[in-house]
Amino acid sequence: TKTNTPLATAMLCVVVAAPPSAGAEAEAATGRRSNCTTHCGNISIPYPFGVEPGCYHESGFNLTCNQSYSPPQLFLGDGTVQVLDIDLPNGTVRINSKPLEILYGDNGKVSRRTWRAGGLGYAADGPYFVAGAGRNNLVALGCNVQAILLGEDNTLVSSCYPFCPTTGGYMDTDTCSGIGCCQATILEGRASYGLQVQRVGFVYYRSWVNVLIVESDYLLNSTEYYYNNADTAPAMLTWAINSSICHTNGLSPACRSNHSFCLNYIKDFDQDFLYGYEDGDPVDQRHNCRCAGGYQGNPYISHGCYGNISKKEVPASF
Repeated sequence: TKTNTPLATAMLCVVVAAPPSAGAEAEAATGRRSNCTTHCGNISIPYPFGVEPGCYHESGFNLTCNQSYSPPQLFLGDGTVQVLDIDLPNGTVRINSKPLEILYGDNGKVSRRTWRAGGLGYAADGPYFVAGAGRNNLVALGCNVQAILLGEDNTLVSSCYPFCPTTGGYMDTDTCSGIGCCQATILEGRASYGLQVQRVGFVYYRSWVNVLIVESDYLLNSTEYYYNNADTAPAMLTWAINSSICHTNGLSPACRSNHSFCLNYIKDFDQDFLYGYEDGDPVDQRHNCRCAGGYQGNPYISHGCYGNISKKEVPASF
């Protein structure tokens, strides 16, 4: 006899989670996808920089890899300023600096322009800054004109004056020693400068001056190339994450690696900082990350800072 009994059997559903893929682990560690471009030509692109959306820390750290060149060339976000090198441990980016051509000598008027570290596509407050403390020079090529670099509130940052003798003189195209070309040290690094040029003495005609910022230890070859905007010269930029300062405990969410620490960005020759005033703007609301002493690598990714170990032991995510 068939007996009907209550249904007493419960259905048990067991879901077994698959282990995370290597790509997922890399994304969790760095905050960017695993298919991000890591090289452009012979230049490495370390996080927090990146090319594709989702591959860089925040706006301003996006780069463009132009494949139409051979080898490909790397540019800052807007694609106009070429990147020559990214030095993550020192927080610097070397770029190709192009001469800025400015007309002067028109009835004694002062010509004014703006020079931005990352190019005109970037805001005046960063994240890129001209490296100060003597790491770059202001260079001006022209005749009887003063080039003046101005910081905030029109404070003088640097200035030089190329002159051309009217009799018995010559244009010195092999060095930049004052005749036809002058250079002066830039002590204060800024994201943006005011640039003005004005004639000195009597000038018979309207003329042009070419102004550029050049890495201080770079030797200008023949200056005639820069007169014609036909050549570029390297300049050194620093950079900082522009979203916040370090926490009071010295940490930051951006410093993801063990053995890393947060370092506030301090303006060169900031008067409030030099004299110990805390109510000024000594850090300007920005910071960087560094690996601790005895460690090297990338402090912005998990396990990115490593000690003095062999290359084969360097974490794969670095």
